[in-house]
Amino acid sequence: MQDCGQPDNHVLVVDDEESLRQVIGIFLQREGFTPLTAANGTEGVALFREHAPGVVCVIVDKSMPGMDGVATAEAIRGLNPGVPVIIASGYPQVDVGGLSRDVGPTAFIKKPFSLPELMRLVREVVGRP
Repeated sequence: MQDCGQPDNHVLVVDDEESLRQVIGIFLQREGFTPLTAANGTEGVALFREHAPGVVCVIVDKSMPGMDGVATAEAIRGLNPGVPVIIASGYPQVDVGGLSRDVGPTAFIKKPFSLPELMRLVREVVGRP
């Protein structure tokens, strides 16, 4: 679901669950965003590097094999400290430790979440109604 789309309109979704990436991508398109999807942190950071100027938000699953969501968020924030990051996890928000204060998540959403709830949060962190 990689697409050049409009500049400054990409949302990067990093999650090891393919079906979830696909469904979130469909909803993002319906909301006027261009989804970029990655199956793991390493792929997510590479996609972010490639599309960084146009990425307005990153949604990352906290628990993934290999490079987890915390490490992925830190790497992405190292490239662009201002990009909003939404951490998704089935664990309570208090367990999403590990990110330093300077690169902490912009927002947290607990899994399972509704897609309308996620889209509201995306619009909120990117400053769109």
